Amino acid sequence: PAAEAKKLRQIETAGWHLLELINEVLDLSRIEAGAMTLSPETIELAPVVAEAMALVEPQAAERGITLHDHTADAGALWVRADRRRLLQVLGNLLSNAVKYNRPQGSVTVTVQPLGERVRVAVADTGRGFSAEQLDRLYQPFTRFVADGEVIAGTGIGLVITRRLVELMGGALHVESSPGEGALFGFDLPRASAPVSAGRA
Repeated sequence: PAAEAKKLRQIETAGWHLLELINEVLDLSRIEAGAMTLSPETIELAPVVAEAMALVEPQAAERGITLHDHTADAGALWVRADRRRLLQVLGNLLSNAVKYNRPQGSVTVTVQPLGERVRVAVADTGRGFSAEQLDRLYQPFTRFVADGEVIAGTGIGLVITRRLVELMGGALHVESSPGEGALFGFDLPRASAPVSAGRA
């Protein structure tokens, strides 16, 4: 029956939310204890961005938000990073860009070579942040949700994202103003394409 199905969906949603919270707390604990291990490798950036965008596509479609992937504009770029953790970083930034966006808004991913580094940026057309919010952005369990607003999340994803970027040799930065969206960017060490990739 419809009423029972609705209750089951609520239980399932709560269960996934709890699992997400547990996993993020465990990740944060490992990072703080210095026990987070990474497996750096040479990675082509565009396919990882495309995979991360595919993960948030249903969430974006539900809110009428358009995703723009401009990674190909800079040509094939390779970085030195842990692929699974890079996907986690991109997934988190894209998910936040969708969740805190305005209806019918957009999210754009760009990449830019900067000498020995590659800069990845995720920009949205959402509410943006005030100076006071930016000061508290990386405090665990801090969320900026209006009264009566329901947005899924734990408030520690961004903390983990920043630490993962740092562990991969980069730094996370944000540019934002209230009502004008936000841009989260991070740099990663640039790498040369493997010989096999060059021959393909």
